[in-house]
Amino acid sequence: FVAFFSKLPKKSPETGTIRLFDRTDYYSVHGQDAHYVATHVFCINSVLEYLGAGGKACGLPSVTLSHTLAHSFLRDAIISKQLRVEIWPMPGQGRKASK
Repeated sequence: FVAFFSKLPKKSPETGTIRLFDRTDYYSVHGQDAHYVATHVFCINSVLEYLGAGGKACGLPSVTLSHTLAHSFLRDAIISKQLRVEIWPMPGQGRKASK
């Protein structure tokens, strides 16, 4: 996942977009967005976990949100803070086209 995430187009909440990943039972948020969520939702950075080698020094910051907490955060992000939101589905769960 860390390799996939590093290939995504660069962005940050400060530019007006936040990216969530739908994990079926919860949502995950990574990178600068994880820091944003930790600060604005949980008000503490200890909720951050780091994916990949290197841990806190060079790992990918990550945080998870329950569906209830994610919906509350999304409502605030879209309505109050005027952020754009990208919700990425699990691989194989995205939009499917058929003939």
